[in-house]
Amino acid sequence: MVEITKSYIPAGTPARPGYPMDPTGVTIHNTGSSASAKNHMLYMTQNGGFNSTTSYHFVIDDINCFQLLPITENAWHAGDGALGAGNRKTIAIEVCECGDIKKAHDRAAELTAYLLKQIGGSAQHNVFQHAQWMAKDCPRLLRSGRPYSWSTFLDKVTQFMKADAPAPKKEPVKIPEAAAGSVYRMYSGADHLYTQSHKEAQYLADLGWKYEGIGWVAPADGAPVWRLYSGKTHLFTADPVEKKRLLSIGWKDEGQAFVSGGSRPIYRMYNPYSGEHLLTASLKEHDAATKAGWYCEGQEIKY
Repeated sequence: MVEITKSYIPAGTPARPGYPMDPTGVTIHNTGSSASAKNHMLYMTQNGGFNSTTSYHFVIDDINCFQLLPITENAWHAGDGALGAGNRKTIAIEVCECGDIKKAHDRAAELTAYLLKQIGGSAQHNVFQHAQWMAKDCPRLLRSGRPYSWSTFLDKVTQFMKADAPAPKKEPVKIPEAAAGSVYRMYSGADHLYTQSHKEAQYLADLGWKYEGIGWVAPADGAPVWRLYSGKTHLFTADPVEKKRLLSIGWKDEGQAFVSGGSRPIYRMYNPYSGEHLLTASLKEHDAATKAGWYCEGQEIKY
């Protein structure tokens, strides 16, 4: 296992906001400079760099690995805003561009595997490029095939997860089968999905998605609600005009998810920082999300 030296950014500084975090993934960066991991650590903790609003959990090169923040606190690294899933739900690893870059990235893959075994998940579903959260060519070395491709990096993470002795893991979630019409609510850490299929809900839970309970019980008859997928997030709509517009710009039609009918509203919320959509039957959750910066996009879906 990679030896980790803890050298935390001082508490109370802008780079250490201190928001609690229950991480669901790991985001990989390249530093974009020739500085070593030690120099990055010193800059962030001792030489005034901690006054910056950029921060990360780990910095690693071919020799050293420093931990700058607890993984239970968020860092400002993803560029997706104060509420973004990158900033608020993923652990940041900066891989240095000095020395033996192959060894540095191998060590980063091993560190990533170690972290995934703590938080749960897999290389294919819970490891992200910085570029996924914002328009930036990062991690630029891996994205250009140096010292190898992104897919090779993920394969190495998987190999390290298999090779290391098993670490304590979260118990597999067994989702109880609910009554007919129940809508299972699942969360990947960056995307909410709603399904009436117990089989699909259990499959997603086995992949590492979080089961958030039954959202509501949909009626047997009513107007169709379609499930659309952008390639990153899902959106549910009962509006055929909106469906047609989204399909015209490249969204994928995943079919009818459930139906809308009755008098009680389902609030559709939108996070402008992460691009996530949320459906909730809870006015309390609607109010909390609004206070946190989400927008309510309407109450067209009923139950």
